[in-house]
Amino acid sequence: MQASRARLEREVVCPFCALLCDDLEVAVEGERLAVRDKGCARAREAFARPLPEDRRPRLRGEPVPLEAAAGRAAELLGSAGLPLFAGLEADLAGLRAVVALAERTGGVVDPMTGEGARAQLRAVQRSGWVAGTLAEARNRPDLVLLVGDGWRAAAPRLFERVLAPAARLDERPRRLLQLGGAPPREPEIEHLPCPEAALAEQVALLRALLRDRPVAAPESLRALADAIRTASYRLLLWATESLPAPAVLVHHLAALSRELNARGRAVALPLASSPGPVTARQLLLWQTGVPDPVGFADGAPEQDPVRWAGERLSAEKAADLLVWIDASGFRPPPVVSVPAVLLIRAGIDPPFVPEVLIPIATPGLDHPGDLYRTDTVVALRARGLRRTALPSAAEVLAAIAGALPDPAR
Repeated sequence: MQASRARLEREVVCPFCALLCDDLEVAVEGERLAVRDKGCARAREAFARPLPEDRRPRLRGEPVPLEAAAGRAAELLGSAGLPLFAGLEADLAGLRAVVALAERTGGVVDPMTGEGARAQLRAVQRSGWVAGTLAEARNRPDLVLLVGDGWRAAAPRLFERVLAPAARLDERPRRLLQLGGAPPREPEIEHLPCPEAALAEQVALLRALLRDRPVAAPESLRALADAIRTASYRLLLWATESLPAPAVLVHHLAALSRELNARGRAVALPLASSPGPVTARQLLLWQTGVPDPVGFADGAPEQDPVRWAGERLSAEKAADLLVWIDASGFRPPPVVSVPAVLLIRAGIDPPFVPEVLIPIATPGLDHPGDLYRTDTVVALRARGLRRTALPSAAEVLAAIAGALPDPAR
């Protein structure tokens, strides 16, 4: 039997962080994928992860046909009082199917990405900030302030692609500073030590210094304030999911972005670590008019970060069914004491045996899919690279919807 020959795919979109780098070169040989150029360590591992031999759905750990798994999931949804649809790591088509199913079953849609995302949403709703894009961040600022070091884990190629690209539209020298976190390994980034617990206080002090308030502050912070004053185009950048005391810190960062625009230009760019929740929020905004978390229990979509918070619903057992969607293998589902339906990337072992487990295809690897970048202004088409028999999240959710009793409850 003649072995299949590898082909090289260029300008591949990587779906494994919310930067959605679109310059990868990937070798494809049958079902095997290998990043040959441009990818980070996360991309190389995620593309190369082999597919398991056994890709069958499972009921309580026992293999079954897809029809049986979808039917059991539909039974659970039909009898649930308040199903929780979480994770939300899927492409736009899959997330459309999630929202449609949640609306039909009176469920809750919440990616459950943590308090940082909630704090950012509250800041936007209450006072807003001056938001920037990745293109703007790459080309325009002459001073970049990185708050903490979570940016490295959230977007491994951020330095290469955005902070210090080979070419920029603006030829002015750029100054890169990091407040807090571990010392950067890049010599181009100046490090301002700050304990994690003091980051919010230091940013609050920085705001006071920039408003010429008579406050006691370390010389390093005064020097930072002077640097920000003399810059003409400032970028504030942080990683959403790794902020300490996010409610306070995001409030000050949002206010700082607004205040700096009184003298010169300043933009804020929070980094999400994965594209699924970003895509889900954009979808919810245009379909329902409100962002996550959204509850459909009362018939109409309602956004309430307290009432519909997935973490609280799970802890209090108010949600009696968990439907977890993760087509990319980003996060393990939470261990819950209620029945669970897991739609997860093939080859990922969950931390418990769920009622229903259905391995699904990964957008950008196993099928084409549309995903939003972390700056929310661009959706990229990630093309499929290989042929597998794995169903997409949209296909599985459509099968579950088709097995629901009609009319819906």
